[in-house]
Amino acid sequence: MEKVINLTPHAISLAEVDGNVIETFAPSGTVARVATTSEVVAELMGRPVSRTSFGEVTGVPAPVEGVVYLVSTLVAQAARRPDVVSPDTGPTAIRKDGQVVAVRGFQAFA
Repeated sequence: MEKVINLTPHAISLAEVDGNVIETFAPSGTVARVATTSEVVAELMGRPVSRTSFGEVTGVPAPVEGVVYLVSTLVAQAARRPDVVSPDTGPTAIRKDGQVVAVRGFQAFA
């Protein structure tokens, strides 16, 4: 089994299909981020329309065999590494009062 290091500021719970939590990944204390820049590219109804561009990923260590890094979806998309995943907060996620309380899986973008 891989070692999972949570590089988000939140605990991430992994649950079975029935909702029983089988593992909770505590924050590691390091938060991975992706740099963003924004520029106004148009106007709509008198309001600016901005284009956001994503840049450098910080806070994700170099790959280590047997280690998977758990990050936000934006960071995982920008990192495009097979060892960098994010919680799958789509329709299969478990919600309480509209908030995700656990996920049933992860997503990768590499």
